Amino acid sequence: MGLLNLLRSDEKAAIDAAWRKYALLLEADSDKPAAVAQLKAMMQTLGKTTADVESDLRTLHTARRHLSIVADGSGLESEQAAAAKAVADYVAETECLIMEREREFRRLQDVAYQLSARQGAARTNAREFLSLKHDNSQLLAHIEPVSPL
Repeated sequence: MGLLNLLRSDEKAAIDAAWRKYALLLEADSDKPAAVAQLKAMMQTLGKTTADVESDLRTLHTARRHLSIVADGSGLESEQAAAAKAVADYVAETECLIMEREREFRRLQDVAYQLSARQGAARTNAREFLSLKHDNSQLLAHIEPVSPL
């Protein structure tokens, strides 16, 4: 039983080596006669047709493309953390700016309200003064009315 397992283990190792060599030859994409002859030998060993080789090439290219994308997106933890912190800092700064703008808006609104109230009071008092002067023209003759505008 041990000898049979050893033979199977050797066969498996030989098949694995043939697959590795086949894949490396495909990825090498060489048109040198020696490489072409090796590829044909590996095709025969593994029972591959030309259609199989084309399919295997597509599979290898797809696998490499996936691995390239994985590599491109790997090890980005510190950059991602820095970007997330930058976003959070920006949001916090924006919130502070908004609060400052709201305070300034309220202050300006208050100034505008106070000025409007003063102007309204001036118009009201100008009308009352004119009415008072009309009723007391001799007493108030020496006082000139002021225009509220």
